[in-house]
Amino acid sequence: DHELARLEAQARKHGSAIAIGHPHDATLDALEAWLPTLAAKGLQLAPVSALVEQGAPVSAAARP
Repeated sequence: DHELARLEAQARKHGSAIAIGHPHDATLDALEAWLPTLAAKGLQLAPVSALVEQGAPVSAAARP
């Protein structure tokens, strides 16, 4: 999925990335396929609160 690839690129470039999603079937299907691939890519899913507690820099990116 293009949006998830962009999210991965943002995370690699900035050290973290924040995304939101809606519980639509297409979103849930994409996440179901994508989530198991994260560890192999050296990425992990974390709640936003963990980034805030860690003091991670947060920047906003608009959808194109």
